[in-house]
Amino acid sequence: MAVPFDQVTSLLARPDALLHLLHAYASEFPEAGDISASIEHGGDATFRYDNEDGDATEVRELYRGIVSEAAEIVVLSRGRRSFGEFEALIHVVAWRDGTRTAYRVEVKAYPEHALLRFVARDLGFGQRFFRSKTREVCRLAERVVPAAARAAAGHVALAIGPR
Repeated sequence: MAVPFDQVTSLLARPDALLHLLHAYASEFPEAGDISASIEHGGDATFRYDNEDGDATEVRELYRGIVSEAAEIVVLSRGRRSFGEFEALIHVVAWRDGTRTAYRVEVKAYPEHALLRFVARDLGFGQRFFRSKTREVCRLAERVVPAAARAAAGHVALAIGPR
């Protein structure tokens, strides 16, 4: 990713990092609509948002750690999509790679519906679907993280209240 590692860690060190990322997403992808109007802060590192299809998702930060050469964040996402209720554990690790930031994303998804779990696990649908979604999120990150890091470096304070 074409963002200096120090900017990424500066962003991740902010308590409002998720808000910077969501605002950057809204400004990089205006076709997604006014996402800031659909975000609710639920307390300690928990946010709820509605995506462009009106599907509700809750994102709760479980862990965030920064050391001199690496940073990581773990979030639990719960929500509903066309296939039903789901939970996903997302683990992102970033590290210094010369003047850039390298990163790895792992997603472990758990659909609530038993038949869907069977189809996803035994027929490979789940791995293909979430591998595709992970690639999509990585492409989004290539645009959103630099914008959020620039905003955080400018020390822009963001706040979103309840709807």
